[in-house]
Amino acid sequence: MSKRTLQNCGIIKKELHNGNGVQEQRNGKCLGYCNSDTDDEPIEPCKNCKLQESYYEDMEMQDEYMRSGY
Repeated sequence: MSKRTLQNCGIIKKELHNGNGVQEQRNGKCLGYCNSDTDDEPIEPCKNCKLQESYYEDMEMQDEYMRSGY
C-alpha cells in the first residue's frame, strides 16, 4: 500500500470527479472539504485525516481535555 499523500488522496480524487476541484492547501496540508458554502467545518473524513491542517491541533486539544478530568 502506498503512503497517503495529497496527490493520492481518495477524497480529493472523488471531489475532483464530482467537479468540486482541489481543496485549498496551506503549508503542505489540506484545509479539508466543507459541508456547504455556508459551513466552513470540514466533512467527517477530512476531520479525521492526518493530511488535514488542523488534525494535530484537534488531537492536542482532545488530549488536554482528557487530561483535565472532564
